[in-house]
Amino acid sequence: MIFTNISKEAPMFGKGKQLDKDYFEVMEGLKMFFYDSDSIKQEFGKYGLIEISEVIESHKNNENKPPFKFLMVKCHKEL
Repeated sequence: MIFTNISKEAPMFGKGKQLDKDYFEVMEGLKMFFYDSDSIKQEFGKYGLIEISEVIESHKNNENKPPFKFLMVKCHKEL
């Protein structure tokens, strides 16, 4: 299984209405949970977590904006 999660290092972390720890409504109707390596290990460890890697996605229409940072999570659970 492969998952992509928005990182706490993304520019919108901490913006908007805080709903819970690391969970924000960044704009009306868009609720996002932000991850770091500790929260990924906690959330995905029981599913056979094998790798966490950072993915940086730049703005294709505006290179002056800070990039979006994601964490790619790879899991392999033995049957």
